Amino acid sequence: MAHFLDAVPFSGIIRIRDMMYAVKDPFRLDQGDVSFDAPETVKRAMHRAIDENHSHYVQTTGIPRLLNLIVAKLRSINQIPVGGPDEVMVTNGGIHGLYILCQSLLEPGDEVIVPDPEWPPCMGNIRAARGVPVPCRLHESLGWRYEFEELASTITPKTKAIYINSPHNPTGGVATIEDLKGIAELVRDVLEPEGWEVRTARDGMVAKLGACLEALAGGVEALTVLEGTQDLDLLIADLEMPELAGEEVVRRIRVARPDLKVLYVTGHIDRLLDARSTLWEGEAFLDKPFTPRGLLEAVSLLLYGRLPASE
Repeated sequence: MAHFLDAVPFSGIIRIRDMMYAVKDPFRLDQGDVSFDAPETVKRAMHRAIDENHSHYVQTTGIPRLLNLIVAKLRSINQIPVGGPDEVMVTNGGIHGLYILCQSLLEPGDEVIVPDPEWPPCMGNIRAARGVPVPCRLHESLGWRYEFEELASTITPKTKAIYINSPHNPTGGVATIEDLKGIAELVRDVLEPEGWEVRTARDGMVAKLGACLEALAGGVEALTVLEGTQDLDLLIADLEMPELAGEEVVRRIRVARPDLKVLYVTGHIDRLLDARSTLWEGEAFLDKPFTPRGLLEAVSLLLYGRLPASE
């Protein structure tokens, strides 16, 4: 066995789980599990899947419909400008995802700043990638959050990443928006003097939408507007209309202007994805109902890849 694996600690949770099996009817606090059995609806669905022979290998990164639903959710709810299903992978839990990230990002000797305390497999994944975890204390007096001067002092020329775990495991501490902005500024302050180029979107660029067309129109009206204008940056089309099926609107818009960014407004993302089968670059879905701020944020992410400046 490779000698560097000797540095990967044996997680104490394994011993606790073994002890748990010696207790009758325990309440499981050892991991992300529950103390009750799977609901009957879940059991029946699993039986049905076996009866229908859904027991073979699937696509490596995930079932296509699941990937599309995840992309739609990331775009509309999390406001993350995901390009499409090719940028999403379904993992076997968060630790599997963290393992893939560490193997992809770290070179031997790279340092990763991690919260102290932290869920042990986090450090194990860093060490398994031959990285070096560097603990930085979370302070109970601050709600189990970083103290920024202390965090800054842990950054060295070998630092490759700062691991942010929020809500934090095991303390339950939650990073604020100000925390995340502060960490981003800290990274900028450290990297720019070292010659790294740090790029951010222009401040306040979405205070006004400028040339963005806000056409919350039905499908037919959206197509009419599109056919008569060639200088649009964005088309917002409401797909809840009786005149034309939503997927037909999608097809016509993309054929007419494949370069045009399109925000499709719908209350039934899952139905639309059933008909679509994929998402394309430069488009997103906004689920109903939504607020004016939610619309502004969706437009900003689609056009500029960032949230708008706070008013």
